[in-house]
Amino acid sequence: MDIPAALEEVLDISASLGLAVFLFVLGSAIAVAEVLIPSFGFLTVMSLICFVSCFVVAFKVGTACGVVFILLTIFLVPGLVILAFRRLPSSRIGKKLILSSTGKGSDPHPEEGEEETPLQEFVGKEGIAHSKLRPGGIADFEGRRVSVVAESGFIEAGARIQALQAEGNRIMVRALEHQEEPEEEA
Repeated sequence: MDIPAALEEVLDISASLGLAVFLFVLGSAIAVAEVLIPSFGFLTVMSLICFVSCFVVAFKVGTACGVVFILLTIFLVPGLVILAFRRLPSSRIGKKLILSSTGKGSDPHPEEGEEETPLQEFVGKEGIAHSKLRPGGIADFEGRRVSVVAESGFIEAGARIQALQAEGNRIMVRALEHQEEPEEEA
C-alpha cells in the first residue's frame, strides 16, 4: 500500500466518522426538540432517520465504531430527553401547556405556616344541604353555595349539616342529628 492510498483511506474513514458524529448530534437535537415543540411525531421520525443513518455510516467505518454509536444512543439520548422534560415547564411552550398554581387556595394540602384554603372558614359551622348528598352535592353555608361531600352515607336535601374539614375545593360534612328531649319516666 502506498502513501497516497493510505492517506485516501484515512480521509475516507475520517469523513465517514465525521458524518456519523454529525448525524448522531442532529438526531439527538431533534429528539430534544420533539419534547419542546409539539410536532405530532414528525420530529421523532426525523430523529430516528438520523440515528439509523448514523448507524449505517458508523458500521461502514467498522463494527466497533457502529457498536459505540449504538451504545451512545442507548445511554445518552434518554438522558438528554429526560433533561428536556425537566426543562419543559420553564420553556415558552411548556408555560402554555402546563397549568400553574395561582396563589391562595391552589394547594389542597397546605403545609404548616402556609395560608389556609378559602373554604377553611366554614369548618365547624352549620349549613343546609341544598341538594341530596350521595355522598357529593351542594350545600349552603352562610348564604354561600359550596361543593360538599358527606362523611358517610346519604343526606337528604334540606337537612342540617356541619362542616368537618376542608379538602381542596370541597368540604367534608356530617348530618346533624335532631336532639330530642328525653322523655321523663313517671
